[in-house]
Parts: sequence; structure tokens; C-alpha cells
Amino acid sequence: MRRANRQRGFVLLIVLVVLAIAGVMLASLARRSGQLALQAGLAQEQLQLRVGNLTCQEVFLPRAEQFIARGAAPASLSGAAAVILPLGGLNFEMVFSDEQGKANLNLLLKRQGADNLEHAIQSVQADLPRTLHVELRPARISGQAGQEPQSLYTNYSQVFVFTHPSELIDPRFPQDLPTSRVTCWGNGRVNFKRAPVAVVREVFKGLLDEHQVAQVVRLGQERADCTTGDALKLLDLPPERSAKVRDLLTDFSSCRSLWIIAHGKTRSWYRLCVRQIGGLVGSSGDCIFEW
Repeated sequence: MRRANRQRGFVLLIVLVVLAIAGVMLASLARRSGQLALQAGLAQEQLQLRVGNLTCQEVFLPRAEQFIARGAAPASLSGAAAVILPLGGLNFEMVFSDEQGKANLNLLLKRQGADNLEHAIQSVQADLPRTLHVELRPARISGQAGQEPQSLYTNYSQVFVFTHPSELIDPRFPQDLPTSRVTCWGNGRVNFKRAPVAVVREVFKGLLDEHQVAQVVRLGQERADCTTGDALKLLDLPPERSAKVRDLLTDFSSCRSLWIIAHGKTRSWYRLCVRQIGGLVGSSGDCIFEW
């Protein structure tokens, strides 16, 4: 009788040990399954992000001018337009912009010199509701043998101090930020149909007075079909100064940008795509920046 009780107790102990081991294994499997599910979710999100970014870039960037023209009312001088597109589990916000409606930093550097560039940037953004601290960190590009290295600006990280890309772009109010006034891309010519007064004033400093700046901007706002020739005729400048202004003025843009902001459940991703033809810096093609 005692032996039977001892056997039953031993069997019970074995059963409890087996249950404990099974519980540990099941808990481990549950944790592993949770980790795999999380990794699968993250992988799916990253795949949707890559596909969405490429779709927006390939489909919408070539059509940037259409969106800019559609949204470029007089209050939207630098040619910005925003679009929201849901793709998969992400929402993609896109902001199109005409980079030639802005002041090209490399052109300002060439015209005004390194010592005056920071002041020029401050002047361009002075009347904006949201400004950024300027800290210039140009790239130094070696030229031909015997020449001094050339300073160049190729992205906003070399110009502004910011902790998050949302400080560079706001789809709700794209005109409120300094990136609506300054650019590192394009051929340097200013599209007077889209450039605000502050941009035209700074780019043409020493060539146009305040009245002439206002004339050019007003002409671009009031006449959609006006040309560079019309602007020069209106200004009626001496031949030498007229030639210099012609070199900096355009009625057509060859550089446009697309901000893509992908919103997920827990975070957002920022991607800036710039397409230029014959820029001051770099060859024709696309420049991509990601955060």
C-alpha cells in the first residue's frame, strides 16, 4: 500500500516536471512567434515604404510641373503644391516645389562671396513665420591643378541646423519655411513668375532697385504668358546691366523637387527627390536625400 502511494507520488512529480517544461517551451515559442510577427510586420512596412517611395518618385516627380501649376496661385509664389496618397498601410504626403523659384546658394556664393552668404540667407528668410539657424558647412571640391578648392553647397544639412526633417518641410504650410526660399540645386536662374520678392531682391542685389524688383514680381504674378523678354523690356535697363539680369532671369524652370513624407503607425519617414537639368552643381539627374 505504501509502495503504491510512493509510485503515485513519483508519477505526479514527473507529470508536474513535464508540465513545467512544456510551459517554459510554450512561453519560449510564444515569445519567438511574437518576435517573428514583429519582424514580419517591420519587413512588410519597410517593403511598403520602398515601393511607395519609388512609386511616388517615378510616377509623380515627372509630373511635378502639372501639380505646381495647378497649385501655384498668387499666394503660392514659389510653386509649392501638396498631395496625400494612401498606399498599403502607409499614407504618403507629397510636396512639389519649383527650385528655380528660390535663391540658389551657390549662385549667391559666387555673386556675393562667402563672407556675405550667411547674411543673404538671413535676409531671404527674415519675413517668414518660421526660420532656421544658419550654420554654413560647404563641401570643398578640388578643381584643376593649381586652383584653389571650390566651396559648394549640395544639401540643406550644409546650411541649416535642424534636429528633425519636419523642420525643413511642412505639407500644411510649405511657404512658411526657409526651404521655400533657398535651394542648392538648379542652374541658378530665377523663375520670376514664382519667386517671392525676398528672393528676387537678394539674387539681383546691385542690379535691380526695390522698385524694379517689385515690377518684375508683379509682372510674373499678373501675366501667366509673360516672358523674360517682357520683363527686360519693362525694366528698360542699360545694355550692360540688362545682359547681366538676363543671365540670372528665366520664365521656365528645369529643376523641381518632391518631398515624400510616409506616415506609419509609429513614425514617419522623409525623402527629398530633386530632378535637375544642367545644374550649377552636379550633372543632370536625380538627387535623393532620406531621413
